[in-house]
Amino acid sequence: MSKKTKKEETKKREYGIDDNKDYVLVLKEGGESKAYYPLDMVDQDPPPPLDARFVAVAHVLQDQESFEFVINRFKEVNGLADDEEENKEE
Repeated sequence: MSKKTKKEETKKREYGIDDNKDYVLVLKEGGESKAYYPLDMVDQDPPPPLDARFVAVAHVLQDQESFEFVINRFKEVNGLADDEEENKEE
């Protein structure tokens, strides 16, 4: 397969991300996550206030205990935790 053929098979996806204004989280297949701040925030002194939602999500993705808490809470809210607890008791 030539490089030209491979390039033609690659589909371009538009995400509408503004590198200067948007916070971006990237989740990799192997479980790695990356958090990118807007370029408008980089190298400013003093730094502008961060979006607390972004900070919280980025922290949860990096901290295993926090991540498991969020997953368990998601299961509780969606009625999935009861099924697992019943199976553990049996």
